[in-house]
Parts: sequence; C-alpha cells; structure tokens
Amino acid sequence: ELQSYRRFMAEYLFDHIDVPWMINYATAGIVYQDFDRWSKNFYVYRDTNGSGEWSQIPWDKDLTFGNRFFDDEISGDGFSQEAGLPPERHRAHPFQGAAQHACCGVSNLMIDLVVNDPRTREMYLRRLRTLMDEQLQPPGTPGEDLRFEARIDELASTMTREAALDIRKWGAIYGIIRTFPTALALLKTNYLDERRVYLYQTHAAGASAGSVRIPGAQPGGLQLTIGSIEFNPASGDQNEEYVEITNTNSFALDLSGWTVEGAIEHTFKPGTVIPSRATRLPLYLSPDVNAFRARTTSPTGNEENFVQGNYRGQLSARGETITIRDKDGNVTASTTYPGAPSDLQLFLRISELHYHPADPSAAEIAAGFDNDGSFEFIELTNTGPTTLNLGGAHFVAGVDFVFPANTFLASGAHIVVVSDAVAFAMRYATVPPERFAGVYTGRLENDGELIQLYDAVGENILKFTYNDRWYPATDDDGHALVILDDDADWNAWDLATSWGISEAVHGSPADPNGTVVPQQYAGWLNSHFSPSEIGDPILADPDADPDLDGRSNFEEYVFGTNPRLHDAPAGLTVERVGAFLELAYRYRSPALDLDITLEGSEDLINWAPLNLELVASSQNNSFATVARQLPLPADPVDRAYFIRVRATKTPVGPEN
Repeated sequence: ELQSYRRFMAEYLFDHIDVPWMINYATAGIVYQDFDRWSKNFYVYRDTNGSGEWSQIPWDKDLTFGNRFFDDEISGDGFSQEAGLPPERHRAHPFQGAAQHACCGVSNLMIDLVVNDPRTREMYLRRLRTLMDEQLQPPGTPGEDLRFEARIDELASTMTREAALDIRKWGAIYGIIRTFPTALALLKTNYLDERRVYLYQTHAAGASAGSVRIPGAQPGGLQLTIGSIEFNPASGDQNEEYVEITNTNSFALDLSGWTVEGAIEHTFKPGTVIPSRATRLPLYLSPDVNAFRARTTSPTGNEENFVQGNYRGQLSARGETITIRDKDGNVTASTTYPGAPSDLQLFLRISELHYHPADPSAAEIAAGFDNDGSFEFIELTNTGPTTLNLGGAHFVAGVDFVFPANTFLASGAHIVVVSDAVAFAMRYATVPPERFAGVYTGRLENDGELIQLYDAVGENILKFTYNDRWYPATDDDGHALVILDDDADWNAWDLATSWGISEAVHGSPADPNGTVVPQQYAGWLNSHFSPSEIGDPILADPDADPDLDGRSNFEEYVFGTNPRLHDAPAGLTVERVGAFLELAYRYRSPALDLDITLEGSEDLINWAPLNLELVASSQNNSFATVARQLPLPADPVDRAYFIRVRATKTPVGPEN
C-alpha cells in the first residue's frame, strides 16, 4: 500500500504540479530564508484554463532575510531559540517547509512532494545552487561584486529619510530601537555572511553529516541530447506531438532561460532542471501539455513524465532542425530529423491566385455582381503522379475553407475554390463542375496577405505572403498571379520571382497556366533589387542608373541587360544583304507596359516611324529577336541616315 501511495503521489506531482514553478519558488525562498510559508502566507493557484497545474504564489514576506519575529536576533544559519531542536528543523534549513524539516510542525505539502521525490530533489538542489550563484554569491566574493549588498546600499540612499520618520512615528514593535545604518549592517553581517557560509559550506556536497549536498556550480559547455521526436502522432492530433530532451551528464542540469529554436520556439521556464542520467527522467517539450497527458500511447499522463509546454510552432512532417542554446547563446544540442511529408505536402500546390479581379462588366453588374471581389478564385494543382484525396485539407490564413471528404484530384489536374459560386460561373462559364471544390469565406486582400494551407492533420502544405506590388497587372487590371514552376520547392511560393502574370485576362481557372508569361517593369525589379531597394527611387526608378553604365533601369529592362552590372549594351545590329540593310534587335516580349518602334532620322532631331518588312522573328524565354529589311536607294547619295529602336513605357494597371 505504501508503494502504491508513493507511485500515486509521484504521478500527481508530475501531472498536476507546475514542477519548474514550485522548484523556483521554493529555492528562491531558501536564498532569502522565507521560513514562514509552511502552511500559510501563500496563495495556491491552479491554471484551470491552461495546463491545469497547481502552483503557489508568495504573500506576506516580512519574516525573511534573517528576521525571526518577536526579538532582535538576525541570523542566516539558525536562531539561538532553536538550540534544543534538531538541525534539520531549523528555520535556516535548505529543505525548510518539507515535512521532516518543518520548523513549526506543519509542512508545505507541495514543497514536501518536491523534496521527497529523489528526481525533483535533484532538480531542487541544482536550482538552489544556481540561485545562490546568481544572487547570494559564495563566501569570499569581493565586496564590490556582491549583488545583495549593492542593492541594499542603493535602496538605503533613497530610504534613509523615510526610515527616520518611521521610527520616530512608531518606535520599535518589539526589542530595542536600532538606527537604520545599524540595521543594515546586521542584515549584511548577521544574515548574508552567515547565509553564505551555511549554504555554500555547511550544506555543500561532501560536507559533514547532515548536509543536503548542494552541488557545485554548474559548469559551462554542457551538452544535452535530443531524443525521440514525434512529429506525426498516430492520432492525427498535432497537439500530441513532442520532443524528448535527455541529460546524459552525471549531475542535474539547470535549463532556466535556455531556448529552443528552428522547427519550434520555446524558452525554458525558471526552475526547469533535468536530473542526472541515473534518474532516467527526460524532459518532454509539448505544444499542449493537456493533449500530451491525454495521449493513448506512451509517453502520456499517469506515467510520472516531466513535460513542459507550450512551445510555439509545429513540428513539420517535412523534417526540420531543432537547436537548443544556453543563456549565453552557445549550442547545447542540435539535430535535424528527416521527416515523412504527406502526399498533400509533396504534391498539392496553389498554382493561380486571382486576388483582385477586374471590375465587373455591365452584364455582370446587371446580374447583381457589382463588386470585383465576387470573382476571386484560388486554383490548386496536383503536381504528383497519383490521385490526391484533398478531404480535410483547409485554409487557415487568407480565407477559410475546408475541402469536403473524398475530394479527389487526379494527377496533373486543377481545382478551384472561389468567393462566389454564381458570379464565378457567370464569368467562367466553361469551367466544368468537377473542377469546382466550393466557396470560401472571407476575401483575399487587394494589397496582399498571408495564405496558409494545412492538410487534414494540421501539417503545413504551403505558407506564403503575396504582394500587389509584385505585378501591378494582377491588381485590378484583370490578370491573375500564376506560379511559374509548380515543381519548385514549397518555400519558393513566398518569393516574388516565383510568380508571374497570367497570359489571359481574368486568368485561366482550372486550366493549365499559359506558356507565355507577360512581363512588366515592376515585376522585373524583383529579380534585381531587394524589397527595400525597390522603395528607393535612386536605385529603382525607371530613369535611375545604379550601375553607372549610361543606361537607365528602363533600358536595361527593355533590352535584357543587368542594372547591377556595368555590362555591354544590347544594341541594334546592321548588315548589308544584297539591296537591303538587315536590322536585327532584341527586346523584352511579351511586355504589358512596352511599345517598341523602329524610327529613322536624317538629323537626329526629327524622327519618324519606319514600316519595314519583317524577315525573321524568334522568341526565347522572355525576349523576342526580330530582323527587318531597309531597302537601299538605287542611286546612293552621300548623306547620313540614322535608325533607332525606341521603347516607350505604356500605362498598365492601377499604378498608371
């Protein structure tokens, strides 16, 4: 029965007590000798709407820092009145408050639980030593470095006048009247000096009998081990995922204030200590401690597991890196797990985004659709080799939509979700019903926003933020944003250069994107300048010349040269072919904002368009190369004639 009781108490301790909080609270009280918290002078708090764990909140801290009450004695290592008591029951004892160390006969039950379990006792002693080193400091520390003494002196300078007024008004409640400087000196010598010797020496590891064996200072450069990583719980509930952290050292390790970064983010709570490897007690990090304790498979609740939450983020089935750093930023553990992405993570992609459609036509307005937002759509594509079941996949940012159960998408097929089914059917009458998944709630922001798509178990499929500045032609000018490479890495969806302008006005919902991608100066900027540079007119204006090669950004855009490199111009080439001059030139095409003309002049002042016969034309990626013939005069004359290729920026989109 005793063994069953102890097991029950251990399970209760780890499942229902905020262990780090209680260890931090209890050990901090030992540093400043808070003995009056055995069965009173604290609040008991339960985090009912969160972890469900119990903790204590301090209250009434007058009997601290060596004060005993009802006499003038100040002590940090035991009071003279306690001479007849065994040392383990002295108010100064490091386990004061636990049942066997209660000064006044009644224990603090939560402190008793922590002190009497050998695993949490290790944690307690390690955290106590940390707080001793951070606040109390060892005997022999140079006076100018003592933190408590410095703080006392700092406060004394602001309290001296008030202390004199206080003693004049009230006198001494008990004992003799001391001056303020005398009282402060006693606090330093009779409490702090004694307390240092008592904790650092009397109760040090290796000290005489009766010592609680407070460990030495925690060394630096320590390493942890990241153990099992449950990124894909069998239940399908991502709140049940976890990361196991193990201490392989022969002593307990204080992680207070250490951080986790990478796949997830977390800062370890004050009082977080992993005991030595001999205890075989790891720490489990969880996004939801209640879900962890409700798991149907181990590790779970009622198993005496030490779990802490709630971390930010989610372990991706794609595989990520997890890194733990100490308070100085040193890496103490790091691992990259391989993951096992779901089919939707691998092959479901957003291929077209019509976030700001063109204004409704007169017929559409007559039909009751007077808002351009009614014609929004998001197109998704199966880029994989087999049919996908989209059931349960859902948007969690941008719009709200859950794909119905058994929504199947064949390999290479497209499907759309829309803002208004009737409006969509009117504008896109040729889209068959089987390519329509449903209507989302909410609207896509015209100036850009975050889009995030999860699979049925909450794994991230895509997360990106589009921006209307990328391609103004997609912002109320009729074109849609289209992804340029469906097979690109999923992180590429967040890049402006991964997107382009739809070939067709109104886009091509539920059909393959066009093979021709129209160009636009604003989009070209994304390939050569950072977002902050694009906002700088000295660098990114059409007339700017950041590489000082004599050609403006607009010219570099038109003729395909590099605005960041002083490179050779891509000019007009002229070759005589029989009775003709053949003029060849290359320019960006198709471009929504360009008008290219060939002009001639006899004086470089007056120019006129040339209507020359086209003899060759080719398209290569985003450029067209053409050749035209200029007839030579039958009777050559001795005069100059000039020819130029003229590029004019034409209005497109709401920016113009």
